[in-house]
Amino acid sequence: MTKSEKIRELSKQGKTVEEIHSVVGGSVSYIYKIRSETGKKDQGVFETALQRKIKKLSRSYTVSEIAEKVGCSRQYVHKVVKNQNHKILPFIEKYSEQDEYYTPLYAIIPIEKYLKRHSVIWCPFDTEESLFVRYFRMMGHSVSFSHIDLGQDFFEAEPPICDYIISNPPYSKKTEVFERLNELGLPYAMLVGSAGLFAAKARFDVFKDGIEQMNFSSRVGYMTDYGSGEIQAHPPFESCYICKGVLPSQLVFEELDKTKITL
Repeated sequence: MTKSEKIRELSKQGKTVEEIHSVVGGSVSYIYKIRSETGKKDQGVFETALQRKIKKLSRSYTVSEIAEKVGCSRQYVHKVVKNQNHKILPFIEKYSEQDEYYTPLYAIIPIEKYLKRHSVIWCPFDTEESLFVRYFRMMGHSVSFSHIDLGQDFFEAEPPICDYIISNPPYSKKTEVFERLNELGLPYAMLVGSAGLFAAKARFDVFKDGIEQMNFSSRVGYMTDYGSGEIQAHPPFESCYICKGVLPSQLVFEELDKTKITL
């Protein structure tokens, strides 16, 4: 029996949308669509509760994470929150689409002091302009870099021999990035947004064996180009480093000197 047939059958049995969703899973809006084909027009109590839950989660989580949590489509989440005054949601969606926000120097200095002297570092989401690459080299480390725009796919490439993998990964791929890092088994430090970081089941499975986290005294702003030396993107969420085999303890706190934006 297909999913749509199952939904029709359960609808004929008088099951509510919530009851059907608990059995078949998937998109709530799809269940409503199939139910409407059988003459069921109820948008009632369950949808109202679902909308309230989505609106509440939208203050802290991305569209994808909300959809995963409540079991509905990304389109349905957008529909529910599009008229709400949630500052975090539009930025995260924009951030996910572009995925090219550059890290200022003040967010790189704190992690460098925990690295072994003259270490070998791979920056897998960076070009030669990257401040990760330039600052680590200035501090005496040997650095290699790669970037998808250079035809180098982090998810396919064999890592160079290195002591650490360090970068600011694409926001929309953070789950896949940590899964890949877990497979590689090398020490790493990834600068990521902390909103909803531990909410996804896939990331829980990656992190549960032990990670380290560096938190900052204030939020990190990001650049959209290296030329201006100015912070153009101000996300409404905190950033942190998630590390393995880098920090001396599971939780570290660092002050940020925001006067140091570029070299």
